[in-house]
Amino acid sequence: MTTMTIYVSENSPDSALVQEGLRAFNAQHVPPAVARPLHVIAKAGGEVLGGLIGVSLWNWFFIRDLWVTDSHRRTGVGSKIIKIAEQAAKERGCEFAHLDTFSFQARGFYEKNGYHVFGTLPNYPRGSDRFYLMKQL
Repeated sequence: MTTMTIYVSENSPDSALVQEGLRAFNAQHVPPAVARPLHVIAKAGGEVLGGLIGVSLWNWFFIRDLWVTDSHRRTGVGSKIIKIAEQAAKERGCEFAHLDTFSFQARGFYEKNGYHVFGTLPNYPRGSDRFYLMKQL
């Protein structure tokens, strides 16, 4: 038997083989992953008031980033952005949406918009929690 070597690195020439092996395995169980970006930007008078950057994949919509300027928070801009994004995701065939947020960010906002926590990473980063939320569209 050949001696096994296990190594740690930041960039391995073998990484592509690992990724391709996982893709080949997954292809036996799910349709090909076709991720489609979805951006929703709110502007007034040429000024960006906020926006959302997400991606639709299979029957899910992932909200990666949602931001509203300080001066437009708690004015309904964020809720309008998220509703438009959810509608666009539904038109793409998405049935669910998910995201993550930190304890110092917008958990309450997402809950007011129909999302619920399904997982928590405590002390990530130290002193904060990371919440994972989802919603059926």
